[in-house]
Amino acid sequence: MNPLKGPLLVSTPGLAPAPKNLGLPRRRASGDAILIKKIICTRCPQGCEIHVRLNDTEIESIEGNLCKLGKDYSKTEIIAPKRVVTSTVKVFNGVYPLVPVWTSEPIPKDKIFDLMNELRKIQLTAPVKINQIILQNIFGLGIDVIASRPADVIPG
Repeated sequence: MNPLKGPLLVSTPGLAPAPKNLGLPRRRASGDAILIKKIICTRCPQGCEIHVRLNDTEIESIEGNLCKLGKDYSKTEIIAPKRVVTSTVKVFNGVYPLVPVWTSEPIPKDKIFDLMNELRKIQLTAPVKINQIILQNIFGLGIDVIASRPADVIPG
């Protein structure tokens, strides 16, 4: 069986046998664990299925990407995954009770819940303009939270 089409546990020469379907990495005779992680790339419309071969300390190989973006995306996803966060913020006296917001750049995944807690505390007063900065330089990352739709004042 082609190891890239099979489960994450793969049989590779030099690896000690391990029970299948336990979700444990195989180990080389040297004791280093080996794992193949499957990632679906979202950097371009291709949606490549990329397989990243890892040992205990580093990325050994990246296969399946059709462009350089996929290789860069895979490295980032393994080493320090990031996401663009989209959410909503409350608006007082606006034609809409909420305004959608998003981060100007991807933020580290481990900061997402902290950001959501901060956004939950915010209540804006209409009017809110599109691209208005709602939170500036979140967590000292140089990334802003920006309104993605205007919210006008309730007429009358």
